Amino acid sequence: MTQTADRRRLLLAAGLIETHGRVTDNGYSLDQVELDKGSDGYQVTLSFFGVNVTLGFHNTINSGGAGRKELEKFYQRLDRIIKNYS
Repeated sequence: MTQTADRRRLLLAAGLIETHGRVTDNGYSLDQVELDKGSDGYQVTLSFFGVNVTLGFHNTINSGGAGRKELEKFYQRLDRIIKNYS
């Protein structure tokens, strides 16, 4: 999987969560994935069961030390959101 593919998935899922999700104290939530767009507008963070993935300025991706198995579950959930809400 490439960084480009990850960025596209993250941004697509973030847009769908914002459009179809419910508003929370920190942003939006859809299908157990939380979206926080940040106060500066330069980053989005998607969270799912302890995995936090941030897409930041200049398209940097930080997964915050999540293991491979946890990241696979995270991306499977994003794919499910993309499939169900696109």
